[in-house]
Amino acid sequence: MPAPVGARRAVPKLVLAHTRHRTVIQAAAKAAGLQCMLRAFSPPDLMDLKAPVLLAFDADGLPTFEPDFLQYLRRTHPGGVRYSPAVVFCKTREEIAEWRAAGAIAVPDKAGVDEVATAIRAALTGSRKWVASSTYVGPDRRAHRAVFKINKRRREDGAAAAARVEREAPAPVRVQSPELMHRRISLAAQLLHGSSIESRRAFRAMIDELEVSARGHQRSELMSLARTLRNEAERFLKDGNADTGDLDRAVAQLGRALGR
Repeated sequence: MPAPVGARRAVPKLVLAHTRHRTVIQAAAKAAGLQCMLRAFSPPDLMDLKAPVLLAFDADGLPTFEPDFLQYLRRTHPGGVRYSPAVVFCKTREEIAEWRAAGAIAVPDKAGVDEVATAIRAALTGSRKWVASSTYVGPDRRAHRAVFKINKRRREDGAAAAARVEREAPAPVRVQSPELMHRRISLAAQLLHGSSIESRRAFRAMIDELEVSARGHQRSELMSLARTLRNEAERFLKDGNADTGDLDRAVAQLGRALGR
């Protein structure tokens, strides 16, 4: 029987790392007082674990880990591993926002030993403050702040940083399978209500990916649905507590279109 939310539970003593940043994660784990095991693992492997570990992996690594799997693991695993915190190496602001929304500690891809050790300590602290709701399971995000930025804007306040982002040209958008995009959008939509502005911007970026992917796969029938989802994403950018009814219907309609 899993420990109830808020109850005392075992704190991970081991970092299970599947990352190209092998030297950094080993040194950071040692600095944080943990052991480190470097081992290739996949999502099914994690379902076979019993005790919680601190997971460390790359956002763009292989096998592919998606933020929705972290939420799935925390909702469905019958053992202590459901309380495993995660540190994720990210290359883009969008990846950082996605993984933070899923309850992970996101660090820049070029983070050094001291930064990663700080992230490990933050992840362990977060594992002691676990919450569960209909839309989110994991460390309490109300007390969670970004540990790092991906660039040199640390001294800018939020308004100045947001203004600069708006002035910059958008980053290239990847072409992915529409089915994968639907799975990602479906989970993100469930977590959108009441989420941070970073998460809502990441959701809008997912819709950009959906439009590009639909065009790249010559799925013209998905373009109008993508425009509807974009309108919903823009609405949530203005009001994070907006009603989700129209958004849920648009996501379901996208699923039906892909199932034809």
